[in-house]
Amino acid sequence: METLAPLLGLIATGYAAGRARLLPPAAVRGLTTLAACIEIPALLFRTLAARTGGGPGTATALAYLAACLLVLGIGLALGRSWLGLSRAEAGVFALGCAYSNTSFLGVPLVQATYGPEGVSVLAQVVAVHSLVLLPALTLAVAAFAPGGARPTPASVARAALNPMVVAMAGGAAWSTLGHALPGVLDAFLASLSAAASPTALVAVGATVATLPRSTGASGPLAATAVKLVAHPLLTWCAATALGLPPLAVGVATLAAALPPGVNVFLLAERFGCYAAPSARALALSTLASAGTLAATLAIIA
Repeated sequence: METLAPLLGLIATGYAAGRARLLPPAAVRGLTTLAACIEIPALLFRTLAARTGGGPGTATALAYLAACLLVLGIGLALGRSWLGLSRAEAGVFALGCAYSNTSFLGVPLVQATYGPEGVSVLAQVVAVHSLVLLPALTLAVAAFAPGGARPTPASVARAALNPMVVAMAGGAAWSTLGHALPGVLDAFLASLSAAASPTALVAVGATVATLPRSTGASGPLAATAVKLVAHPLLTWCAATALGLPPLAVGVATLAAALPPGVNVFLLAERFGCYAAPSARALALSTLASAGTLAATLAIIA
């Protein structure tokens, strides 16, 4: 809890500032862009550039992806059979069950818990989200959504090749050279990296404060239960079955235990499909994760 409490405090600060309109929607968007496009990419690049030797990253990504596919199947089945959702709505519901907030919550939490070695492993999980889950589910929801703009190949490519993916690729490429970063560049990236966690966590809280409210609790409650309980459990099973080392098992499980990322709501809103329940699920799971993340950290410790 000592690791988690300061991070939750930053989220609470952002939420209070968002509710009090000290951070209006335009400011929240600015914070989000700053963290997502500049600070977190700087942290990922610097961490991966300093990595030497091989690691469990690829195997970790495979274990995590396998668990995500199982959770997506569970989400689709629940959405269609139990909640009576359309195919597009069930796709959004399932994505909310499997898509973790690995960037804004995962990077600060893993950095505080495992240090740079953990962030290096987490980068592979971020890649799974950016290169596989989000583009694939965007196309799937678009195929069945009743309205909204259809994605083009160029827009899907832009979603996949975001600044974090580019930074990870660049950092990994630099590490193969076997040279340390120049002192001035390393100091510059270190300054941006130090600001990444506070900015991202305040942005998470402020974003939750500005989400629309919705009625109906069955869908959000089900999504929260699958995301915060089933997803980390299945990920732990997959990582353990593959014989991953404790660091990789811990990082993958912790990433799966995170609440969903805001991209789920943005996707739902873009296609006019299941947007309000997605917003409520995001807010509910972010709040509930204060307890479930503490339990997860205690178990994997």
